[in-house]
Amino acid sequence: MKPDHRARLASTHVRISCADSSRCRRQTQQLRVQRSHKQSLSLARQDSRECCRNRCLMASIAEDIAGQRAVARRLLDEAAAVTNGLDDVPASLTFLQARALHGIFDDDVDAVRSAATQGVRLSRQAGDVYTLQHMLIDLGLGELMAGRPDESKASFAEALRLAAQIDDRVAQFYALGALGGGAAGGTPARGHGERTG
Repeated sequence: MKPDHRARLASTHVRISCADSSRCRRQTQQLRVQRSHKQSLSLARQDSRECCRNRCLMASIAEDIAGQRAVARRLLDEAAAVTNGLDDVPASLTFLQARALHGIFDDDVDAVRSAATQGVRLSRQAGDVYTLQHMLIDLGLGELMAGRPDESKASFAEALRLAAQIDDRVAQFYALGALGGGAAGGTPARGHGERTG
């Protein structure tokens, strides 16, 4: 695979997760303004813990896209602190998705595989097919990052089948592209998260 292939895959996956990239860009600007520690604490008091967590997670993904890994990590840590103790499956899945995406951008194979494996298990248990397909794609990316294209095929193939089942054409496109990348025998190059200009 070309050196920037994994970055493009991750970026495409983020767009799938955000659903509307122009809305995501607008929210990124707003979230950057809202992300100071003092404001996060204020949000925690004003809004529910869930709302604050979601803002931290979305801001974390936005910062990863912008190449700000340290800021993204801090925001993930804030979201973990706010989420700690909540027995909320959708909240847990959102957090695992953000952790997996951060691992993809941060080139942390273990973080991607760990978060995606937990996300696959939890979304299967909850019967959340939409999230399951995305967590399977993350798991497949983790296997590609680890240099295991053969192991990634099962995750990508299941994600493709589920995406077809629920008529999620963007995820179908993404899973097909990932299957093609794995079939080409390439292992994504390290340093995929660096901005190339």
